[in-house]
Amino acid sequence: MTRRALLVRLVAAVALAGPAVSRPLDVLVRDCRLQQQVLVGQSLASAAREIYRKWLRGGLSTAAARSDLEAQRRGLEQCSRRAAALAVPAEQAWLARNHSHEQAEVRFFLAQLSNSGRSGDVTAELQTRWLSALTLRREWLSARRRRLPELLTLAGRAPVAAYYAWRQAVSGLELSELDLAQDLAEEFRSEDQRVPQWTRRALALSAKAEGIPAAASLTAARQAMLARFGALSRLCESATAYRHDPSADSVSNLQADEREFEKLASQSESVGLQVLLAMLGLR
Repeated sequence: MTRRALLVRLVAAVALAGPAVSRPLDVLVRDCRLQQQVLVGQSLASAAREIYRKWLRGGLSTAAARSDLEAQRRGLEQCSRRAAALAVPAEQAWLARNHSHEQAEVRFFLAQLSNSGRSGDVTAELQTRWLSALTLRREWLSARRRRLPELLTLAGRAPVAAYYAWRQAVSGLELSELDLAQDLAEEFRSEDQRVPQWTRRALALSAKAEGIPAAASLTAARQAMLARFGALSRLCESATAYRHDPSADSVSNLQADEREFEKLASQSESVGLQVLLAMLGLR
């Protein structure tokens, strides 16, 4: 084989194999798309829980609830496949565990629809599944926090680097938020009559978030984050009021504030990703 022919074969082999190292922009875009899919999955799982709660209250027929839950299940399947295609090897195991949890939860809801009545006490089961979801969320946020220095290094350009620096600064608060949510859920299960300092902790987190500076290009993301922590404080106030007086009004307020916090938490993540995509020249 001539030297020229060997060179042609080597070039062709390299072309077929693809680049050994992805460009920094490609890595950042791929990671952002992965975060979007994880957020979509969380939204679908949240919608499935709301469908089940609505059915429990009698606000949805069994046939409609089953149809809606099956739609969420299919959406979760598609979302899981897309996320797996975007994830790096270190993230694959978590995605598999999370997908298994989400599917098991939807299967549980579907099985409950087959029961003859809605009077069965499923509170303990729902709380256990919610705590498992919080544990998975903590694992994900911890992994994200470990990866942020790498992404910050790859960012290079000032606006994008500012985004990752800010995310790194608030990542500890997000983990503290999860700790508070987990403590709240666990203490509601306990028979301890002491009233925990939920609101004080939530207000402290909100104050810390206020004190973290952010570039002007991050104003929308920062405002969404602050709104989220404000909603967390109101949720903790409602939870405390319920512990003092478990009346129907207290239950209604608690449920409303829980839905509002969940909505604003999801919006916070979504707005942050939209800001990043715009910085990367994408939508």
